[in-house]
Amino acid sequence: MPLGGKARAKGFAKGLLLLLALLACGLPVVMLAHPISYVPLIAVCVLVVLSWVYLRILRATFSCDLSQMAGSCERGQDVSLRMTLVNASVLPHPRVDVAFFVSDLFGDYDTVRTVSVALAPRESANFDFDVSFAHLGRYEAGVESVVLHDVLGLFSATLDGFDSGHVIVRPRLFDFGELDVLAATESDDAEHVKLVVNGGTDYASVREYRYGDPLKTVHWNLTARNAAGEMYTRLYETYVNPSACVVVDPFADPLTVTAALDAAADNGHAARKADRAYQAARSEVLMGVFDGVMEAAVSFSQFARAQGVECTVRYLDRTCSPSTACLVSEGDSDRLTLDAMRICELGSEGEGEAVAGQAGLVMGVLREEGLGQRGAGTVAFATSRIDDAIASALEDIAMCGRVPVLLLALPSGLVGRSRAERLAPLRRLAAAGVPYYVVEATLAGSKVVTA
Repeated sequence: MPLGGKARAKGFAKGLLLLLALLACGLPVVMLAHPISYVPLIAVCVLVVLSWVYLRILRATFSCDLSQMAGSCERGQDVSLRMTLVNASVLPHPRVDVAFFVSDLFGDYDTVRTVSVALAPRESANFDFDVSFAHLGRYEAGVESVVLHDVLGLFSATLDGFDSGHVIVRPRLFDFGELDVLAATESDDAEHVKLVVNGGTDYASVREYRYGDPLKTVHWNLTARNAAGEMYTRLYETYVNPSACVVVDPFADPLTVTAALDAAADNGHAARKADRAYQAARSEVLMGVFDGVMEAAVSFSQFARAQGVECTVRYLDRTCSPSTACLVSEGDSDRLTLDAMRICELGSEGEGEAVAGQAGLVMGVLREEGLGQRGAGTVAFATSRIDDAIASALEDIAMCGRVPVLLLALPSGLVGRSRAERLAPLRRLAAAGVPYYVVEATLAGSKVVTA
């Protein structure tokens, strides 16, 4: 029961006891009918009135300062919050009960703490709280209610409607080891022009045919004139921007999510599907996936900037429109986390077509950045899924003279055979020379587990 509800229940009990006390004091009046018999009843009534007036004064002079109930921190770290209780009257507060709360990502109370304090006349009391957050996002923190008590403990007043503050939990950065983003974005000359098989505009030269080259790029006339029977592929010039870009994919593979849940479950999947605890665990896995994707994207962006390479982040905002962010400060990272905060399962019930269409938008952004004439030299794709369509897009980007990098975030509970099945498509990328990093998000932060 909320603190205000408990206070009302106690107030009802106190009112009942007060009524019994008045009846007991009124009994001598009825039985004796003497003026002196009125003294106990009058004294009780005066004390009750004075106690009620006392509480009115306390209520009018009490205030709660929540200006420092806000902040930001990295995921897994503590953030310090402070509330200040102020007694502006010359009367003491015998007891003040304050319920302080922190909400979760879905608006429900995640943490509720209650403190009881007495305030002297003209006193201000500060209360500091260290709160830890397990997932990225925007959390609400504040005071749910305040209950004031009079001196005699006969009455109480519940105050609510206080303004609340917000805590923004930003991605926790990690290192990509020996990845040289600067070398990956270097071009062949000062004009940033590279010779590629696909995506170029002007014919430049030829080279010997390599496995995987499209047949449409084969120079058939030169091949036919070659006595040794060797095949040749046309090369075209393309502009490569010496920068990096990270494309964020907020869509989760439902098979991966289910596999992570089943790996940690004790009971059968069918029996748990409609269970409330199971749905809560599923939300926990999805939030963990979002943590891994965002921390991989932001870490790569900052890692590139540390090497002197300009790096942008491409994502779908809250309206599902393609947006771009450049992470120069912590405030930029905070805004990105809030604007890009969404994680959806592909094939979600009732939203299958809409989610599939949005996932197509992400792939469109990836191809635009990787295959466009003015795309970045290194294109990273932060995602929690890998399939043939994604592998083909990354291979096409590589054939256009750019360097694709896959940042694959997996739930921490995914182990064994299920994990091996999810990682199987990476063999195709390895054969094509596409670098990839497998990132695992834990409560302490994300880390690279396979490079």
